[in-house]
Amino acid sequence: MDYRILGKNNGESMFCIVLKETQDEIMVMFPMTIEKHVIPIGPTTIRETYSASQLCPFSDDKIFTFYKPELLYIKPLSKDAIPFYVNMINRHESLETMKRYNIESLVQSDEVLNQIEDINDKVEVIKQFLSEHEESEEEEIPSVKGNKTMH
Repeated sequence: MDYRILGKNNGESMFCIVLKETQDEIMVMFPMTIEKHVIPIGPTTIRETYSASQLCPFSDDKIFTFYKPELLYIKPLSKDAIPFYVNMINRHESLETMKRYNIESLVQSDEVLNQIEDINDKVEVIKQFLSEHEESEEEEIPSVKGNKTMH
């Protein structure tokens, strides 16, 4: 699995899983924006905390494409951060399900390795679909039903 962190020109950073990368663009799944919070503890001491949220919370889309000129950096995600990121994805998916079905309680699993495997399986299925879709797209000849005119 290709876990990365992207830095955008506007200062945003985000966790993501790379599905496809070309010279000009990068297609990612489950992008989560990272926000830094500085908390003053005393006159000379501060504490930094970080939180993450869905990139586009008002959309059901899970896949986004970014043009590389809009990005400052594309780096591999630290192995220590991967379980944290996967747990956020699973929690977000669970929260969506709760909202959709109005479920009040949620049972969460602490088995991070199983969560990573679940996410990896989902990404592999989507990658396979995308590669099959691209192949079939090239062979398709557009036409209008009921009419012999080819466009």
